[in-house]
Amino acid sequence: KLLAERQAFWHEFWPKSFLHITSPRGEGDFLENLWHLFFYDLASMSRGTLCPKLNGGNWMVEKDSRWWGGGYWHQNTREIFWPAYAANRVELTQPFFDLYGRAAACARENGRVGLGVDGYYIPEWIPIHVAAAKARRQIKPPGGYTAFIFTVGLEVSLQAWWRYEFTGDERFLREYA
Repeated sequence: KLLAERQAFWHEFWPKSFLHITSPRGEGDFLENLWHLFFYDLASMSRGTLCPKLNGGNWMVEKDSRWWGGGYWHQNTREIFWPAYAANRVELTQPFFDLYGRAAACARENGRVGLGVDGYYIPEWIPIHVAAAKARRQIKPPGGYTAFIFTVGLEVSLQAWWRYEFTGDERFLREYA
């Protein structure tokens, strides 16, 4: 039954977007293979409860050793999802929005307590406990040069707008964005 479900998923998945590149010396074929491998990885990692991570995702090769730790760094996480819009794979972006949606309560608290404003502040780094559940406490940025990157909320909003532009999903725009 599990095999039949997986086969049905991939049978439906691949025809939705297609890329064919070829070139005399093989560079195009190589790029096409990378494209298919990327979307295979993203589709494999975007069906669970956690957002795919930049540093290994689900494909850890050395236990669970991650050079950048277990949290999410926005500057790297956002890039994983950029190709999904133009490739007609918008559904693969859902874990990205789930991650930042779960962080909304913390972001509101960050604005109030951390910055003294009635607004949201999403730091560059979000710890894994926020990614896994609806946390209700302030997210403490790791400090250093990333402590005052104020563009994360703007960039998450931009991706929400891209999603709306590619889908026309006004409900998503109203309820999430």
